[in-house]
Amino acid sequence: EIYYKNIYEQHYFSIYKTGKHNIYLKTFVDASLEKWTNYPIKETSEIVGYFQNRSNKSLELSVVMLAAILGGAIGAFITVLFGS
Repeated sequence: EIYYKNIYEQHYFSIYKTGKHNIYLKTFVDASLEKWTNYPIKETSEIVGYFQNRSNKSLELSVVMLAAILGGAIGAFITVLFGS
């Protein structure tokens, strides 16, 4: 989106700022360029990355806990089985 805005501004300056053309649509183009919305892409990607890392960390901790419980249960079963 930022790339396209830059292209629009280059075309705008090449047409309107040279003064070569008597163009009647300049006011409409100016109004639409003033209404141009900038989206917070960097901040949005940081928020998504934060929640994704948080979700991945939660999943990682759950897998570690499950492995510890299963490892303990299997160890206890083997001990009881061969300990007799």
